[in-house]
Amino acid sequence: MRSLGFDAPEELRADEHTVVVDIYVETPGEDDSDGNPQPPQHVYYVQDASADLQPRSGTVRAAQSGTQYESSHVLFLWQLADVPTGAKVDVKAKPGGEVIGTYSVVFVASWGTHLEIDLQAVEP
Repeated sequence: MRSLGFDAPEELRADEHTVVVDIYVETPGEDDSDGNPQPPQHVYYVQDASADLQPRSGTVRAAQSGTQYESSHVLFLWQLADVPTGAKVDVKAKPGGEVIGTYSVVFVASWGTHLEIDLQAVEP
């Protein structure tokens, strides 16, 4: 009998569109013992996780236009985490590589086996 769950082999999740992501929120840096301000700190929810990043189609973006949130991309993440709205997503081509894009989380849907995260591109 077949399982009703998502039992795809790992190699199917690693296709040509796969990227590596870090998802984090920035917290303001506090002052050190001498009263000097410290840089902002990153609180990570996911680091170097494989994911699939896809641009939204024009039809979907037009349907969202003028709604409470708009997204430019959708990210499929197989690592379940409590990702908050407003978190930043750094996209890299390989683990430890250069950041090739930064996005902001606008909506997170958990499907039990993976997360579907709506993202808005952040201007550099």
